[in-house]
Amino acid sequence: MRTELLQETIENLSNSIPVKNTVLVCSKEGDLIVQTDHGIEVDLKRVAVQVSTVLGVSSRIGTSLNLGTNIELSLAGKIGRMFVFKLNQNFCLAIIAPNDCNIAILNIVASRTIRTIL
Repeated sequence: MRTELLQETIENLSNSIPVKNTVLVCSKEGDLIVQTDHGIEVDLKRVAVQVSTVLGVSSRIGTSLNLGTNIELSLAGKIGRMFVFKLNQNFCLAIIAPNDCNIAILNIVASRTIRTIL
């Protein structure tokens, strides 16, 4: 998918989530491909590296526990949540949102977006 189309796709995803959020797509090496910037004021390039790292570590944990292929990861903190979805062997989608986000709606729109991307 072209970068411009991917950017438009994740902007639509971000706008479909009814709370302030940030969406990014990064490579498994931690390269930031595209991002929205509607919610958090942090270095998104650094976040992309961290997202790829946590996806790699969780994948190894899943293998150790015989859980099967790692396709989704959720991280919750006091203030917000991060959802990471593996797009394929090389890329992942991350959504960062506050704790009051509707997780069901977020998962529905994320699933639709992933089907569009793939």
